[in-house]
Amino acid sequence: MNTRYVRATLTKPFRRQDGHVEIEITGRSLLAFSVAALALVKLSDLLGDLVVDLVLFRTLLAVVFLTFVPGLFVLLQFDYHEESFTTTVCYAFGLSLFLVMFVGGATSLLFPAVGIMRPLSLDWLIVTWVVLSGLLAWTSSGSLTFRVPEDRISDPRTPFFLLFLPTSVLGTIHYKLTGNNLVLLGLLTTIAVIPVVVTVRSRETWYLPLTVWSIALALLFHGMGLGSYTITQPLPQVTMEHLRWIPNHSDGLGSLLANGVLFPVYAVVSGLPIAVEWSIVNTFLVSFLPVTLYESFRRHISPKEAFLSAFLFMSAYSFYVLYPGAGRAATPVIFIALLGLAFSDRQLPASIQKLFLLAFGFGVAVSHYGTAYVVLFALMSGLAAFYTLQVLLYLNIPRWLPKRFTAVQSDGGRRSLGTSLTGVAPPLLRPSYLAYYGIFSMAWYLYTAEGAKFAVLPRKIIDAVSGVLYAEASGSTVSSFQQTYAGTAITVSKYLYVVFGLLMSLGIAIAVLRLVVLRDERIDAGYLAVAIGFMSMFVGSALPSGNGFAVARVMMIIFTFAVPFAVIGSRESGNFLEWMFRHDFSRVSSTWSGYLPSRTTLSLVLAVFLLLNIGVVSETVTNDVAPSNSLSGERLLNSDDPDFRLRATACGRCNVQTHVWRGNQIPREETVHVGLRMDNQRDYYRGTLAEQTDLPLSYNVIGANQSDVPSGDFLALLAHNRDLGGFAIGYKFNFYQRDMNAFTTGSQVYSNGYGVIYYENSYDNRTLN
Repeated sequence: MNTRYVRATLTKPFRRQDGHVEIEITGRSLLAFSVAALALVKLSDLLGDLVVDLVLFRTLLAVVFLTFVPGLFVLLQFDYHEESFTTTVCYAFGLSLFLVMFVGGATSLLFPAVGIMRPLSLDWLIVTWVVLSGLLAWTSSGSLTFRVPEDRISDPRTPFFLLFLPTSVLGTIHYKLTGNNLVLLGLLTTIAVIPVVVTVRSRETWYLPLTVWSIALALLFHGMGLGSYTITQPLPQVTMEHLRWIPNHSDGLGSLLANGVLFPVYAVVSGLPIAVEWSIVNTFLVSFLPVTLYESFRRHISPKEAFLSAFLFMSAYSFYVLYPGAGRAATPVIFIALLGLAFSDRQLPASIQKLFLLAFGFGVAVSHYGTAYVVLFALMSGLAAFYTLQVLLYLNIPRWLPKRFTAVQSDGGRRSLGTSLTGVAPPLLRPSYLAYYGIFSMAWYLYTAEGAKFAVLPRKIIDAVSGVLYAEASGSTVSSFQQTYAGTAITVSKYLYVVFGLLMSLGIAIAVLRLVVLRDERIDAGYLAVAIGFMSMFVGSALPSGNGFAVARVMMIIFTFAVPFAVIGSRESGNFLEWMFRHDFSRVSSTWSGYLPSRTTLSLVLAVFLLLNIGVVSETVTNDVAPSNSLSGERLLNSDDPDFRLRATACGRCNVQTHVWRGNQIPREETVHVGLRMDNQRDYYRGTLAEQTDLPLSYNVIGANQSDVPSGDFLALLAHNRDLGGFAIGYKFNFYQRDMNAFTTGSQVYSNGYGVIYYENSYDNRTLN
């Protein structure tokens, strides 16, 4: 393949015609790009020490290739025709993640059998993907063609939204260097206002996917600690050390394929340290999650309502607090969103839809055991809900009601039931699919990590049954609601979560009533059943059996299918109020009739919700704390309130160094007393610590009644312990002041200026080597 041929092949797909920019992708052009990209990656690997600028170029090529090219090859295998550029990007993205995990996992298991012990090294990855790309190009049929109007490229809204990410990054750098957060405050306030502008002023919707993606990037990267990167999971480090995935590594590792294959492959091909890849590249991958949700939602509700639904998902603090870095929190949710898109896409041929559901179900199952189990529960509940709807439809309830209750609504609701009364469950809820997903999930966790994650399932079931039968306490959702929080923003946002939950419940209830009473399947019955199944998780987490639920994670999983019903509930509430006060509304301009008042009200609530959660209100109005305090680090560190100062980290790198010194210098059998916050950091910094010390670290958490350190034991303090004179104790992290002189009577054996370790030798003359 000579240079002229490669250049011609790469440039041929791009052309201008009839005011559009057309992009045509064929198997041959994609193969040429793959070979060229991987060759340049290898070249930059060889010359990286000589040409530093190639590092960024290599990273860009690697990320583009791994994120989109494998998925595009898969799409070329089918008779796939989709006019929406965004939908195709989402499928290419999701199928690429699936294929990188599948191929990396397969080569890690098969290559050692023929003597290749490091199949995830750069050379073997390049060979594998060149061969695979050649095979996929050879078997590909047809092409993919995208047409983008030129006026959309030159539209001022396009560069405006694309500037969100650089503004977020530069604003963060400015804040970290100067302590001035005005740029970030301005950006986040602008983002909060966008739903209102879209609802009230905009008539076009073509730019909404770009808006969702730009907002997601800005929120995910804002406040990120640049220059100091940590990784929360140890499995990527194990893979980077052996350059292959080990499914049954010691310490119960090996089960999460994304951590064991996907992210290490990105790190190897891009040439980035795994901690940098985890923090930067993985966060970039998460930005496609809300875009996928938008594409799924707009198939059931209007584009503007889909945008409001996606914005609600992004406004929840979990999105920009827990999801940066992807890991076990965000990765399975990405595949759940892809499941929703494939399930909702009626333009997909049935055979392709089934294959996509199999692939994305695989992605959910291998990304996190807890998420895999709760999704199985949700799908089983959804199947029960679907058959319940079938029974209600079969009973033909309208024939028992007066005609005025069954008439077609004035807003144009249709009475056609489509295929909802066929009795055949939709693909995602069919028993065969549930059997595949359930058996595969349980077999996966039985086989990997020495069965440690499989053992979690029966234990949780037993605890759940015991909780319902014998416990008096409520589940984690109720406990979180009843908890008293320190900040006004946290308290108000807590009640807004309740409001959104009620709106989702109302929206689902109205959709059910429309279906069984008005025979109106405006919301597909299958999608409605799945949403009911996912909403049932709220019930599980509220019962005494739900104490094991991580509320924030479960909430985001529920949102992937149920959040559009919050918009529907808001819309129907507005319709009801308009009907109640119809005489007053008749005097109002027709511009404000219909759905506009309810959408505008919801968009205003969403603006407040984001400003509360992301810390703008606490930074500018209440001067306290918020669910996310990325804007308030400097203010909190200088606060007179110990509870506020406890929420800010003076030096994250120094915290890691303290843990590393403990792991490398203090024998495992020795007792080290710490505060609860330092003990929790073992998990938060686990991946980073695995690179620098042996795991697991063990600590003895300071108790509420403890007043000193026993002789012969160690005490590790972080900056906040010495600064505030006490410890955070209990699961609520309430701060308790203590007489620190009684705790620090021993010899200081380590200090980095922030973290300090003491050895209590008042009755022991041993010395530490």
